[in-house]
Amino acid sequence: MTEVSSTLEFLQNIDLCKTQRPYVFTPSQNDEKLLDTTEENLNTIRLAFEEVNLRDIRGYQDEFCLQKAGFEVVENKPLHDDLDTVTKEETRYAYAKDTEKFWMNHLNADYVFCYNVKAPSRVEETRTSGL
Repeated sequence: MTEVSSTLEFLQNIDLCKTQRPYVFTPSQNDEKLLDTTEENLNTIRLAFEEVNLRDIRGYQDEFCLQKAGFEVVENKPLHDDLDTVTKEETRYAYAKDTEKFWMNHLNADYVFCYNVKAPSRVEETRTSGL
């Protein structure tokens, strides 16, 4: 596997995160007059940089599962390939429905809602070897 070293930013493992979820609160301008807006009260997220090794997992996708790695590699080929014949809004709706159906089946979910759709463009992507 090809490996490169990089620096990524992660949530710090602070004691506060053991008792509550990290959050960022952005009050409206009207609320700022009524609240204590010191940084500690608005944001419990503390970040730290960490050196990590990144590996190219192409060819090893089957070694990763959601339960062990926290992610999995899945392939979803959209059912709607007729992008030239539909409007942008129709395309987004079609992709949302395809995505919802895919995840419902893949995860055996009762309900899936696709709330933000970024339809792929028709531009051919060129890949380079390595990462």
